[in-house]
Amino acid sequence: MNPKTLFAVLALFPLISIYSKAEPSTALPTPQECVQKFTDKSWCATRPELKPFLELEYPEYDGGPKARYRAEVFSEISILWSSTGEVMLMANAMPPTKATPTVLSTLMVVRPGSGGWTIAHSMTFLASGKYSAAKAEPAEEGAAAVVTLTLTQGGRGNAYSHSETFKVEDHKLHRLPLPTP
Repeated sequence: MNPKTLFAVLALFPLISIYSKAEPSTALPTPQECVQKFTDKSWCATRPELKPFLELEYPEYDGGPKARYRAEVFSEISILWSSTGEVMLMANAMPPTKATPTVLSTLMVVRPGSGGWTIAHSMTFLASGKYSAAKAEPAEEGAAAVVTLTLTQGGRGNAYSHSETFKVEDHKLHRLPLPTP
């Protein structure tokens, strides 16, 4: 497990398991109830463990030093796939960078653990430019836990999109290889 993923799992464990501490006798909250918290500005401001998903370092003009930019809240969070044992989420944040609009997108695999939801694995992506965007959708009709993430980048007549397909196996995201002609 890479250090960034390990940090995310360890940092977000208290965040997601907080539901189990509130009322230990209640059942596990639905994934929809958990993801609603990510769009609450006051709640996100009190959670330093969200830093890897809301903040980025971005170089200043002319290759200057890197500046830190932090979004106050996730601009979009959606459930892409769910089963009884795990859920795949896509969370987009838009830190207010100076040079160009930027989307910080994260795919997360969340599963029940210790009485609450725990992030089992995550991957973060960056799209920048005037037309920056990130969206995810099921890759194939009926394919379980397979999604395609499309990032759009660029501007000033040079915008482009690229896509990657991911599958959940053993509570982890795996990139699927490109099809061969």
